[in-house]
Amino acid sequence: MELLGYSGCILKILEENGQKIVQKESPDESYNSRLMIQKEKQCSLHLGDFINCKVYNDSLENNIYSFRMEYINGRTLADWLEQVELSSIEEIVNKVTSNYIAFDRKNYEAQSIFNNKIKSTKDAANSNFIARNWINSFDNFFLLLENYSWEGIVKSPCHGDMTLENILIEHGNLYLIDFLDSFYDTWMIDAAKLLQDTECFWSYRRKRMSINLKVRLLVFKDLLISKIRNMPEGEYLIDTIYHVLLLNMLRILPYVKDENDCKYLLVETSYLLSKMERI
Repeated sequence: MELLGYSGCILKILEENGQKIVQKESPDESYNSRLMIQKEKQCSLHLGDFINCKVYNDSLENNIYSFRMEYINGRTLADWLEQVELSSIEEIVNKVTSNYIAFDRKNYEAQSIFNNKIKSTKDAANSNFIARNWINSFDNFFLLLENYSWEGIVKSPCHGDMTLENILIEHGNLYLIDFLDSFYDTWMIDAAKLLQDTECFWSYRRKRMSINLKVRLLVFKDLLISKIRNMPEGEYLIDTIYHVLLLNMLRILPYVKDENDCKYLLVETSYLLSKMERI
């Protein structure tokens, strides 16, 4: 079976020696170096109570890089939340936040790194045929991020794309898949990705959502925010994470494939902006 990820990477479910394995391939030669970094991250990174899927081997064939990893016969956290008992969500949130740490000093290099990312995101969106027709609608969001102080953002290991679809749950254990090479390593990007799903419903944007699911996502989000708020300088951390979330949403613009994605982003970023003004 072959799947296509949002990044363009190809995922294949294969059988080897009677066991299922997963093979992840670069979409083209230009992505090889990024996928190599992602594979190394999956092999070496340890995030709290998460388990990384084991990597077996990698190869370069016809100038296309790929690696093989273990197959986890579990459910994505996005699917699991549709039916889980409300009382079980807190245990999962505790595991998800087990590697969160408070900042202890300013990171002065963060300002230029984030400003460069904001600029490159806008430039890339302008090169997307669909997004460039919408880019003026997002000018105030880019301006807000350009004027934000990023020096207090925590530097720490991170997954890079911790959506609910990239967390598998099996027998109560949480497994991480689809690591991403992040422009800045911080758990705050991972937390923002979780809010992207539980507050902005990114992983569910093409699905009909039941009231029960929305309640569970709301409970997950409230527990997550509560855990962060109880950390030292918790209110500041939350404010920064919501700015990261806004940046995460804008970073989707260069990859949009249809007008519906642009409409979704405009509605959700407008909502985030109104919420951030109240924080």
